[in-house]
Amino acid sequence: MKEIAQFPTIEEAYIAKGMLESYGISCRIEQNGLSSVFPAPGAYNGGITLYVSEAQAEEAANLLKEHGDD
Repeated sequence: MKEIAQFPTIEEAYIAKGMLESYGISCRIEQNGLSSVFPAPGAYNGGITLYVSEAQAEEAANLLKEHGDD
């Protein structure tokens, strides 16, 4: 899997994931940082990373750019 984008919120990451999956691109989301352990406001500092397969990375990047989610 290759990192394709980072997002400040989980909601934005899931929107991008859903869009890519609608084009047949398999995705995985990973949360980094303290938010998954300590979800208190202000505790979040890690970011949300979206991963796709190496073979679909270029197509995914183009779609994200086209849809303004880069």
